[in-house]
Amino acid sequence: NPPLAYPAAKTPDDISSGWDGTAIVTSVGLSGELGLDGLPPAYQFRVGDRIGLEEGEARGYYEVVEDAAAAGTEATVTVSPHLHAGIFTNAAVARLWLPVAKLILDWQSWSEETIGGPSQISFTAYQRGI
Repeated sequence: NPPLAYPAAKTPDDISSGWDGTAIVTSVGLSGELGLDGLPPAYQFRVGDRIGLEEGEARGYYEVVEDAAAAGTEATVTVSPHLHAGIFTNAAVARLWLPVAKLILDWQSWSEETIGGPSQISFTAYQRGI
């Protein structure tokens, strides 16, 4: 899904020409504040947007909990769960377009409804940062 402020976007380029959907992490705060740079000018974050952090093999998946806007190409956003400062540094990349995560599935939580054709499934998964 595209970021919530840009529902018609099909690619990051629809938000800003030449943008690849990522930003540079400039700070990782223990209170959930994430500093970013390299955003499209005046980029808008909405509550519920997802941000993926990538550093080496580590992946983190976060949700924006307060609306925010970039001042120029920089922004500070508050995310949940709190940032894994022991895993991510300002060397991380923030993926705002199609963020990814490493998850561990609870194999006992799997549920599906067999009705023929496509059907719904549900399961519980836990984020694995490293």
